[in-house]
Amino acid sequence: MSNFTTMKSIILIVASLLLLNTHAICCKKHRTPKWLQEKIAELEKQKPHQAKSFIKEYQFNGIKVYYIPADCCDQLNPLYDESGKIICHPSGGITGRGDGKCPDFKPAASDGKLIWEDSRQKKK
Repeated sequence: MSNFTTMKSIILIVASLLLLNTHAICCKKHRTPKWLQEKIAELEKQKPHQAKSFIKEYQFNGIKVYYIPADCCDQLNPLYDESGKIICHPSGGITGRGDGKCPDFKPAASDGKLIWEDSRQKKK
């Protein structure tokens, strides 16, 4: 085996170990609930939406919540609790103000983190 081939193999092994370690740290730091993983897989199977699809995690009224905008115009945008149950629709709909069940969401929500974003370009 040449020195070049040996060095290439060592670099590949080290890079693989670093990637595995980074993934393990990432997943321990932020555990995505199973229902949300399934929701992401479902969104990725669909055609890209008119607006960019994303999921954001927030703290709201003492619990972790997930905001997932609807795929198009004038639809209500759901806010889910950690178990995947819809709490309310803080925005969207004809008025853009949601269903009125959580009017304090925008001022009260904190620690917003982007959990997932559709990186595909919408098809024209």
